[in-house]
Amino acid sequence: MVTRDREGNLRGICWNPVEESTGEELTLSLRFEVENGEYLLVTKLVDENTCNPLKDWINLGNPANPSKEQLELLRECSRPYITTKAITVQEQTAEIQIILSDNGICYFELKKITRNTDRGFRGELIKGAQL
Repeated sequence: MVTRDREGNLRGICWNPVEESTGEELTLSLRFEVENGEYLLVTKLVDENTCNPLKDWINLGNPANPSKEQLELLRECSRPYITTKAITVQEQTAEIQIILSDNGICYFELKKITRNTDRGFRGELIKGAQL
C-alpha cells in the first residue's frame, strides 16, 4: 500500500506474510512516477530476526523478572532496522527495491529533498561522507 501527500512525498508499507517458512527472501521492485530531483528513501524494517523482542526474551532464558540490563536490551532490540538512501530521479521515475524475509514488514518513505548545505561543509574532506 502506498500513499502520496500534497508535496508528492510517498509513504508505503510492504509485507511478506507466510504460513510456513521458506527461508527465501522476497524482493520487491517498485517504480513510482515522481518529479525529477533528489530524494531520500527511508526504510524501517521489522521481521523475525530484526525488532523481535519476543525472540530476544526467549534467548535471554525467558526471565520471569528481567533485570534492569535485560529490560534495556529488550527495549533496544524492539527498534526497527532503519536505513536511508539518496536517490536521483532524472526521467520522472523512481525505482526502489525492498527485500523482505518471511513475515517481514517494511515501512518506507520517499521524500524530495532540497539541499541547503552549510557553506563551510566540505564532504570530500570527511571519510565516509558520500555526496
